[in-house]
Amino acid sequence: MRLQTVLPCLALCMLAACTNPASTPPAGLAPGESPSGAAPHSARQARGIPWRLEDLDQTGIIDRSRITLLLGNDGRASGMAGCNRYTAAYTLDDATLAIDPRIASTRMACAAEAMMYQEQRYFELLPLMDRAVVDATGALILTGKGGVSMKFYPDEDAGQAP
Repeated sequence: MRLQTVLPCLALCMLAACTNPASTPPAGLAPGESPSGAAPHSARQARGIPWRLEDLDQTGIIDRSRITLLLGNDGRASGMAGCNRYTAAYTLDDATLAIDPRIASTRMACAAEAMMYQEQRYFELLPLMDRAVVDATGALILTGKGGVSMKFYPDEDAGQAP
């Protein structure tokens, strides 16, 4: 009798643990909008901070892959795209972002084909980003033509050996 009560409760708890309300914006909010109604922070504060990609055009990223972005004070965007390091010129004025499509990168092959595809997709989308905001959660949200988007969080592992 007791088991019949405990099992449904356990199932509900497991189901509730699978949801993450913090990662899903409330209905009607665009990426980068704050649920409190407060304006997003200026993207200028994103400069000089190492960012780690968490979402690539609303598809997530491959587990344990590492894609980073640093918007340098010198007008260079740089980072790791999963398998290769990269750099490109950029401008950022308030929330208006422009990344030069001539991205220079190393030419190492990825160990897995899926990683190579993800890296290529990142390089395709990065120059399309034309808006940058830091939302109320501290995430850097890049959006671009055609509704494409990227979401980054500060990289806690920056400066540590891979």
